[in-house]
Amino acid sequence: MSDRIYKWYVLLAISGKENKVKEYIEAEINSHSTDSLIASHVSRVLIPTDKVYQVNKDGKRVVKERPYLPGYVLVEVALSPVEERVEVSMKEQTGRGSKKSDESNAGGAVPNRALRTVVNYALSKEVAASLRNVPNVLRFLSSTPSDLTPTPLRASEVARILGNQDGQLEAGDFANVSYDLGEKVKVISGPFNGFSGIIEDVNKERRKLKVMVKIFERKTPLELNFAQVEKE
Repeated sequence: MSDRIYKWYVLLAISGKENKVKEYIEAEINSHSTDSLIASHVSRVLIPTDKVYQVNKDGKRVVKERPYLPGYVLVEVALSPVEERVEVSMKEQTGRGSKKSDESNAGGAVPNRALRTVVNYALSKEVAASLRNVPNVLRFLSSTPSDLTPTPLRASEVARILGNQDGQLEAGDFANVSYDLGEKVKVISGPFNGFSGIIEDVNKERRKLKVMVKIFERKTPLELNFAQVEKE
């Protein structure tokens, strides 16, 4: 198990049903069923969340978690080995050519070639189908028109999401800061630090903004407070 290769993929779920999807996949994982492809290939499932600081009715400061990417469920899946036969030259295969082949090459002849087996790793179609058929799952988030070959997240994207341990910054005293609809801003804190987007809504009383950014090649609205952005 330790030498298996894993990649993170994104499932798009019906909005509001993310927890149902997570619970279903976790139940499959915990069943340890030998008949379940999810149990044998999926190691982790998570819903990207932010920590939000609130004050309860007793005046105490409490921390709650909320999804910041509605409809997204991330799964870490073991890849399957896929053997391919590729054609290579004898010189490439052995690191040196024979005297005979070198003489042939000098005369302009096509060098000797051989087939070599190369092992690559990919998400199997069977595992992908099992995850696609989980209740309340719509499809994989993929860059292809049909998600028969789902695209895994890049390492930088995974690190950005898994590294989100600190929550949102408090708004502080930003009463004098003014933001306008359609204005371009840059995120300066949180899991999407460095992303740029367009303001689609401004709530001055709560000091909140709805900013449309492009995440995983898809436009996604983020709710941010004034302390998390700066004007570009």
